[in-house]
Amino acid sequence: MSFWVIFIYVVPGVRPQDRERVLGAERVSRKEEEMHRSDRCRTCWFSPATCICDAIKSLHCSKNVKFLVYMHYKELFNAGDDAKLLFGAFPGRSEVSVVVRCYSPYIPLVSIL
Repeated sequence: MSFWVIFIYVVPGVRPQDRERVLGAERVSRKEEEMHRSDRCRTCWFSPATCICDAIKSLHCSKNVKFLVYMHYKELFNAGDDAKLLFGAFPGRSEVSVVVRCYSPYIPLVSIL
């Protein structure tokens, strides 16, 4: 038997259709503060003992391309997220936009270069 648990947050003064965006922005701010207080690597988001930055090889791209990745705000600073590997593999050619889906379309919260 499975159960679904649905949490409905009431944010005073915020319209229901804006709730996810507001809560997402608050979570991103909280995660940024936690990251700045922690000793985790700022690039790969792993602890110093498990940092993978030296293992990531920079790759050459014969075409003039740029990698644009939309990352859900819950994945930000998650060491298990692999989108950040593009930064090391293609430095200067990768951009990640942290987004929250508020109905449609995706709404960027912050861009990381």
